[in-house]
Amino acid sequence: MRRGTDLDFDWRLIRSFLAALDSGSLLAASRLLNASQPTLGRHIAELESQLGVVLFERTGQGLLPTAMATQLAESARVMENGALALSRGVAGANAATAGTVRLSA
Repeated sequence: MRRGTDLDFDWRLIRSFLAALDSGSLLAASRLLNASQPTLGRHIAELESQLGVVLFERTGQGLLPTAMATQLAESARVMENGALALSRGVAGANAATAGTVRLSA
């Protein structure tokens, strides 16, 4: 049961955060996720706003993760692994069984 905005969470924000963390720039992250650079920037800004922390320092060379970003990365990766497992489980359940069955009596 959902109660208020505390439980409203958008997984795309975490995907964007991890892509930015792993790639080191919004441009590279946007390429990785096949999304626009401004969208990734908005996702990072929204996540920072929701969490009340700064996750990256913006530099001329790209994004520099803060200590908080490094600390949150482990939990974000656990979320990512859970989402991937969920996706694989659904894909496996939806996979059609095909082949020939022969019975002899």
